[in-house]
Amino acid sequence: MADWAVWDRDNTELARTAPFETWANAFLNLPCASWPVRNRQRPAAVGAPHPGLPRTLVVAAERDGATPYRGALELQRRLGAGAALVTERDSGHHGVVGGRNDCVDRHVERYLLTGDTAGRRVTCGPHPEPAPVSLDGRAASARGALLPPAV
Repeated sequence: MADWAVWDRDNTELARTAPFETWANAFLNLPCASWPVRNRQRPAAVGAPHPGLPRTLVVAAERDGATPYRGALELQRRLGAGAALVTERDSGHHGVVGGRNDCVDRHVERYLLTGDTAGRRVTCGPHPEPAPVSLDGRAASARGALLPPAV
């Protein structure tokens, strides 16, 4: 899509839900809108059943600006009964798996080790917020230990 008005409209709407990553991701991908390529690839049709393939596990965060949550819901719908969705509720994080959410990681690990998706939809709470950096005496003395001595 090469129309800036469409990018602006869509990302402005998305930023209301996912303010953390929306615009950084939009500007990172914006060169693709006018990339000088004649025969652009068309998206593959998603949802046709493929015998012998395992069930699909989709993992998404509700407030992810890079891969909006409504896209995860649509992907699960298109994949049909063969897809399960693990949702990190109230989160604006993009890299959900292997992070700081034990609930999400348990479901993904089970899927990778056994193929079990444990249901059609699972919702996990948000990952914990990071602890603020301490600038008290301990932090200052640790920083000083790394600096060369003053001359």
